[in-house]
Amino acid sequence: MGLLITGMFGSGLLSPNHTSQVVLLLCLIPFYCGFAAVMVIAPSLLSDIIDYSTWKFKRERGATFFSFYMLMLKTNIAIGGAVGMALAGWYGFDASATAHSVDSAFGLRLGVAWLPIPFLLLSLFFIVRMPINMRRHAIVRRALDRRLNRASKQSHGGNQHLTRSNHQANVVHST
Repeated sequence: MGLLITGMFGSGLLSPNHTSQVVLLLCLIPFYCGFAAVMVIAPSLLSDIIDYSTWKFKRERGATFFSFYMLMLKTNIAIGGAVGMALAGWYGFDASATAHSVDSAFGLRLGVAWLPIPFLLLSLFFIVRMPINMRRHAIVRRALDRRLNRASKQSHGGNQHLTRSNHQANVVHST
């Protein structure tokens, strides 16, 4: 998250007339490295949350959590991009123009760099306050593993004959 914020902050300092490719590259490298890390870390954190939910409510809802995560991710990208570009347009930014005014350059920096940074800091605040740490997740994981082992022993113990006869009936029925 720090790399992502650093890259956005640096891109907010760029100006259209006085930026070299090297300076742009120095902004883009931390931005894309941070973005890639966030795209890997967020689902990992979500997996810990899913484990906790499965342990607490005794129902596995991983697909629902990941579906909701993807919906929120795409909604965030769509609304954030639209608001950022609308803000830049409000300041007079025109992507097809060859020269940009001070106001249009400011609008672009505001919509693409400065405005997203507080939202990233807010998300970082919530990530840091996440109560599931490595120790707590290990406790939840052990409890889930014990529950799975008990369920496995019960299904393989007394129901083994029933399962075999159901399988035989399915084979006879399908032929």
